[in-house]
Amino acid sequence: MSLFDNYEQQFATTTTDATIRINRIQDLSGSDKASVVAQVESCLGDAKDLVDQMEITMLECSPELRPDLQKRISTYKVELTRLRKELEKAQKDEREVRFQRTGISTTSDDHKRLVLGNEDILDKSSKHLERGQRIVVQTEEIGLEVMSDLRDQRDTIEHSLDRMKGVSTDLSSSSRILSRMKLRIYQNRFILIIGVIVLACLLVLILFIIIKSRVDQSNK
Repeated sequence: MSLFDNYEQQFATTTTDATIRINRIQDLSGSDKASVVAQVESCLGDAKDLVDQMEITMLECSPELRPDLQKRISTYKVELTRLRKELEKAQKDEREVRFQRTGISTTSDDHKRLVLGNEDILDKSSKHLERGQRIVVQTEEIGLEVMSDLRDQRDTIEHSLDRMKGVSTDLSSSSRILSRMKLRIYQNRFILIIGVIVLACLLVLILFIIIKSRVDQSNK
């Protein structure tokens, strides 16, 4: 399965969950309704992020595949727009019911527009806050990942430095050993030369004694 197909499956699951929750909004009230609305907003935000990831993935695909992927992405954007409208409609219908329960006349358009406008502002502010919170959480996660990568790189560098120090120490030891070996070689050569000279002197002395002895015998 490709990365794009994986995003599509996640998008389908997320939008299905959002649709189910939107259909429950009209049957709820109070904190329960607010909780479901927040969940739907979270689902739609996640779906929007998935569409953004699809667009990024599309740019990394080969040119011949991009037209088909672009059509699919456009379809998903239309689906997102439709779900947002359904969410707004469900919230609007619930507001109309609340107006009737509180005794506000449906003909008091100015009052209704004022209340609806204030609620829209609150809803939009809440959406911006939730999206901002998601961005902050994502930023923190990215920051933690970057810090973890930096720590790993630092450990790798420190390990490499330790290995380089070890290699340098080994080279120094090897250099000292080679110096000692050279000195011993020179010493052995000197001893060998001295030994050869001594042997040569002894041979000359022995030959001299033999010759002298024979000369003395012949004179007698």
